[in-house]
Amino acid sequence: MRRFEGRSVIVTGAGRGIGRAIAERFASEGADVMCVGRTQEPLEETAAICQSAWVATGDVSRADDVERLVSAALDRWERIDVLVNNAGIDDETPFLEMTDDNWNAVIATNLTGVFLMSQRVARAMREATSGVILHNISIDALGGDGPFASYNASKAALLGLNRIIDYPARDMTITAEAGVKMKQLADTLAKEGQRLPDSLRISRWQPTHHHRISRRAR
Repeated sequence: MRRFEGRSVIVTGAGRGIGRAIAERFASEGADVMCVGRTQEPLEETAAICQSAWVATGDVSRADDVERLVSAALDRWERIDVLVNNAGIDDETPFLEMTDDNWNAVIATNLTGVFLMSQRVARAMREATSGVILHNISIDALGGDGPFASYNASKAALLGLNRIIDYPARDMTITAEAGVKMKQLADTLAKEGQRLPDSLRISRWQPTHHHRISRRAR
């Protein structure tokens, strides 16, 4: 049996790139994948590649859309086993020239969207007593990278959000993890004879930060 046979997985930002690859991998391992994004056509392309996948359009930064998406998932599956918060946007406007609208757009998708999806899905996971929430963050959460002020801030904030996701309920196991893609960078620098900056060393910042929302009652 494949590892995720019979499991239900939501992947946001599944229309292209990393999100499409995540959806495809889960589907190849037997999961039924809900591909979420704002544009129908690329999501349908992802679903066609995955085969065991279906499409639901919506904007994760809008609470009404999130409520609708989670309701659709529960109508189909009755429970949600995995949520992958992958949807994200960036903006290269320099800090001093950035407008309020540009800032708010990035924060809305990258941070508020993760909060909304995680909270609504975690409520369903609480009823099911288990589940996993994954955040696709970035090494930019740990150090500046060019003029990505809003992007860096949103990703750093996600690490903080992940640390405090908590529920007092008993008899359930829900895990929230924030993936920071550092291993590949460290390996690349090593091959080139360079040293990973102290602020980003693996010994200090692990590739994945995780927080268990509630351990099973003992």
